[in-house]
Amino acid sequence: MSEHPFLRYWWRGEIAGSPEALIAWGRAAGLLPLLSWRAQTRGWPLPDGFLDAARAERYAEIARQQLAMEQLRALATLAREQHFTPLVVKGPVIAEAYPDPAFRTYHDIDLLLPLEQTEPLMAALTAREYRFTVGGDRGNHLPPLHPVRPGYVLEIHTALGHDRGTEQFTFAECAPTALPWPRFPDLLTLDPVLHALYLSHHLINHHQISLGLMPLADLYFWTRSWTGVAWRTLAEQAAARDLTRSVRLALALTAWFWDEPWPAWVQERFLPPEPRLLELGKQLTLGELGGRTPRIWRDLPEKSLRGWFAYVRMVARGNPAMLQRLSRRQRLLFYVRRPFSLLKYHGGTFWRLLRRDRRTREQLAAQETLADWLNPAGKSS
Repeated sequence: MSEHPFLRYWWRGEIAGSPEALIAWGRAAGLLPLLSWRAQTRGWPLPDGFLDAARAERYAEIARQQLAMEQLRALATLAREQHFTPLVVKGPVIAEAYPDPAFRTYHDIDLLLPLEQTEPLMAALTAREYRFTVGGDRGNHLPPLHPVRPGYVLEIHTALGHDRGTEQFTFAECAPTALPWPRFPDLLTLDPVLHALYLSHHLINHHQISLGLMPLADLYFWTRSWTGVAWRTLAEQAAARDLTRSVRLALALTAWFWDEPWPAWVQERFLPPEPRLLELGKQLTLGELGGRTPRIWRDLPEKSLRGWFAYVRMVARGNPAMLQRLSRRQRLLFYVRRPFSLLKYHGGTFWRLLRRDRRTREQLAAQETLADWLNPAGKSS
């Protein structure tokens, strides 16, 4: 794999290509302010216009996150008054681990809830300043709640992941070790170790390494002050959930991106994967293969006719248990819009496959290789 111009600057401060290209890539990756901070702390040369562009991005993110804090403050008040127990994950919580929260962009607020609280909370929110529109693109999620005023979309989950038809990180699994969020104590968040395990699962299993470089910054800042106790607990929790390979790959990619090897005692617990898997992970991280594709190998229960039938049924129907939280009219809307949504998001992929597009085939082959490595024969299929 050739060295990406962005990474040459990220690693060594070497400017390859035009400043405009570097700025555009940093902006697209959501890492421009973080890259500027890294360059300044290391005394690297700053390309023309780079510092101004990074400052503009940071100021815009500060303004956006002020809206998020207002929404979370209102949500905390609602939780206290009506005895809801929402658990906040990712974005605003992880941002606090960065040197500056504005270095970490996010575009929605993820909440984990027990199933019995989803309907009352959605009713309370839609009676205030949120609305939701049922589309056909959220087979495993409740419809996202959009604020009436400028702000962040709320994503409500009863499970944070789904692997081959099995729910992962449900509220019942996460609640026993959940902690009050210091910023808003009426809201909960995952304990730090479980949060790191979820970040690894979200990157490697759920999105099959298609989220770019930011998750590798998340893991770096989230764990950099950890002691041996936290790492030992992570190893135990990963083993208990059969996610050790996921964490191994996530940590290896993080070390590669930051050009900083983990301490020996961390590597002993989480051995880096074989070079071909790590190289594949790098390619997927940088988007060097194909574009957006369906998560076939993540969701396929087994490689058999029965497995393919179950997969097609799942894609067409979505998650019936989740859809039961919607009204009859809303469920009907989902099923009417589902084919159009699938065509919108994945029609291009299937057209490229029919044309035997090389990059699309390589992307799907890479995802299959990853899924097979994560779920070796005799474990999940």
